[in-house]
Amino acid sequence: MVSIGGILTIFSLQIAQKIGILFHIRFLGILQCACLLIAPYTQNYFLFLATFYVLFGILEFVSGYPATTCLWSYYKGKEAVIQGLISAVVGLGIVIFILLITYLVNPDNKSASIQVQNGKNNFEYFDTEVANNVPIALKKITIGLAVMIFIGSFMIKRKSQKSSYFHQVNAQEFSGIEPPILESFEIEKLNSRSVLGELTFKQAVLSKDFLIIQSMNIVLLYFAITLSINYKVYALSKVNDDYYVTLIDLIAQINSALSNLFWGYLSHKIDYRKLLIFVFIMSGLTGMLLPIFGNNKVAFAVLYISVNIFERAVGIITLPAYLKLFGNYMGKRIFPITFVSSMIAAIVSPLSNLILINYVTYDQIFIYSGILVMSISLIPITLTRVPIS
Repeated sequence: MVSIGGILTIFSLQIAQKIGILFHIRFLGILQCACLLIAPYTQNYFLFLATFYVLFGILEFVSGYPATTCLWSYYKGKEAVIQGLISAVVGLGIVIFILLITYLVNPDNKSASIQVQNGKNNFEYFDTEVANNVPIALKKITIGLAVMIFIGSFMIKRKSQKSSYFHQVNAQEFSGIEPPILESFEIEKLNSRSVLGELTFKQAVLSKDFLIIQSMNIVLLYFAITLSINYKVYALSKVNDDYYVTLIDLIAQINSALSNLFWGYLSHKIDYRKLLIFVFIMSGLTGMLLPIFGNNKVAFAVLYISVNIFERAVGIITLPAYLKLFGNYMGKRIFPITFVSSMIAAIVSPLSNLILINYVTYDQIFIYSGILVMSISLIPITLTRVPIS
């Protein structure tokens, strides 16, 4: 799902342009609602995966980026700030989801009491009573999500602009006639300028700068996804208190969500290379310290929250970096490829974990990952220097 969705995201804007962006968003929104409402009632595990994860995930990937460009169309030159705002809202949505699902699944704050040995790691699971609450909670959550997606899909609008450039170039042809209204991405295509010169899509994605940023993103996302998918099990092995562990995750999500606004603002004020170096150093450092001091409740909370704040910054910083390197039009065309970084990391992380947990502990995985992240932190120095506008 992640691989297909990530690849389709690259072409999602071009697909939406051909059939109409608003129609594209609304039609896919309706299909997403259908997947959410059907999934909890499937009686087969593979049907559930097909509807809730595969189909819904692909639809989310393909509709999300065109919807984002609609918001960008109202705030030209402030895309990173808006991207930070979007990420903040998404992060707060995750917070609400965590609260709801924890309350619905484990209202009595029961501790994980079933211990299972797997390789060198001990896993702790909840009893049958807690497990039986999962499908009930899922039905309630999906109804709420479907309602919000349906309403949101039909509320989205896109700002159209009159192209002064188009009017100037075609002054004689359209003499005395109001110039046609063009969508903002068409105007950007006409006016786009790149510090790397006029590049085609293929040349842009094969350029040194693009490959460096993507490769660094994959490394950091591998670390972040490994921590994320193992958070509950890993945290309970450090602090066996479900409500406390959930509370820390809640606070981490709130802080990382709000910090996206801060990263979006900084991306317009500070050279993106400096920001990338700082973020990678801090991500690696906090990741290395988490296993060492994680047995202390306060230290675990501080380090886990810090990791989330720094690793989320990369997705925000990448956008203005591409816009400055490749111009607005090409920068926005190649930005969705960032999702491919997530795709690769999301595939490699769980697969590698299945192998690594037989030989090393999660503490060792996070320490080694932190060292790797820090070791590549100075690579952005080699990126093309772009003056801050």
